Amino acid sequence: MLDWIGIQAYFPLSNKTNPDLSELKEGWVAHRDAIQSVSRKYGKPVVFKEIGYRSDENAAVEPWVWPSIPQPAAKKDLETQVCCYESFFQTFWHEPWFAGAYIWKWFPASDVSPGYFSENPSRNFTPQFKPAQEVLLKWYGKK
Repeated sequence: MLDWIGIQAYFPLSNKTNPDLSELKEGWVAHRDAIQSVSRKYGKPVVFKEIGYRSDENAAVEPWVWPSIPQPAAKKDLETQVCCYESFFQTFWHEPWFAGAYIWKWFPASDVSPGYFSENPSRNFTPQFKPAQEVLLKWYGKK
């Protein structure tokens, strides 16, 4: 018997670059409703086994795309990554059927240092040593 329903949460939230927080929250509505429906149908809470956003302007358009996959050049954008995470937390964190989330990609302390990210600016998924890290710290401290 299963205790939770696990999903990978790489849903498109917008069709444009640099969406603001309200647009991203609106982008979650249909996905949230569908996930809640599945939770109710099976009587199980949902855990996001994986959720993450690149730090680029297209993070909400195709969040599943790895930065190294050939694609139109997207500009690094730390604020879009922040807004994507904030919209996720505001949409799901207080839902009674939501059981939590695992963030992609978090490196163990032994694998990285703050200098790695500041000296090598990238559009990668990790929120570590970026403004999005503060969003995670704020929300994980609430549950």
